[in-house]
Amino acid sequence: MKALIAIILLYGFWANLAHAEEDLDVKSCRSSEQVVICAVENLASKPIAAINFRLIAGEVGRSVPWGESSGVEWIAGGIEPGETVDVTLKFPSIPQSAVNRKLSFRLEATAKYVAKGDWDSDEFEYDDAEPISQNAYDAFLIDIKQCLNLGAMSISALRVKVVVGMDLDRNAVPVLSSIHLVDRHGGTPDEAKQAYEVVRRAITRCGSDGFPLPLDKYEQWKTMRLSLVDANLRVVNASN
Repeated sequence: MKALIAIILLYGFWANLAHAEEDLDVKSCRSSEQVVICAVENLASKPIAAINFRLIAGEVGRSVPWGESSGVEWIAGGIEPGETVDVTLKFPSIPQSAVNRKLSFRLEATAKYVAKGDWDSDEFEYDDAEPISQNAYDAFLIDIKQCLNLGAMSISALRVKVVVGMDLDRNAVPVLSSIHLVDRHGGTPDEAKQAYEVVRRAITRCGSDGFPLPLDKYEQWKTMRLSLVDANLRVVNASN
């Protein structure tokens, strides 16, 4: 269900190092005017309707990537079993200082299949049974942690565990009126409130443009709970 490919850009040419799993094979990729075009082969027995992807831009010798892009790319006409189709993906957002560097790219992709029927059939439907990946949750946490101001908390407040709940709309934007404190463990009410406010502000600030969650799996993350304790933020519950 997932394909992984590492792409190295050297002097304007692509060198492709690919690892493909059973159902999806990324054959090659090339850049063209702020997009990455990848040839994707469907090795499964049912048509692919879309690809849920994460494309990370980095540089050999650097520990931190320059940027990344992610989302769902719906494929016009789909990819029939055994067929190879060029899929155009959004180029990762990188700073100007990285434009002329020798960049490497890491692409992770999972397929969204047509479960049964053709497009003009009453039985036509998509298969959304595959659970959201850990990579998708990791991308969400990386995004929200950019707005998590732990410096605004006292040492004692950092030790308090708070669980914060929220609803999200179909564009992965949090519904502000839904953000609430679900539970707390330890500390005083004031310390718990301090921790809750730090999480709430992180949600509202980084979520204003939508979090990087797979839009085709909305039913799995439309309601979410986050816990914060000892400066560690994680997802503890999401709707199924």
